[in-house]
Amino acid sequence: MKTITITDDAYKRVKKMKEGDESFSELFLRISSKKPPASVFLGILKKGSIEDDRKRLKKFREEFNKDAEARRHAMGSR
Repeated sequence: MKTITITDDAYKRVKKMKEGDESFSELFLRISSKKPPASVFLGILKKGSIEDDRKRLKKFREEFNKDAEARRHAMGSR
């Protein structure tokens, strides 16, 4: 068990996301396990050379993986 502090506005928004009698723990597990929407990836490839596109995609993947690992670490340390 962990206690977290959030603003009233954040609490109201998160509470609206709950489904039925879902607990906040169940909600956080549900939303943290979802894959990102496809819209996150739209527009990643811009006009230019294929090599430039590959470099941008590689950078995006590295940043995405770094963020995902930080989130996994944060969830594991709670």
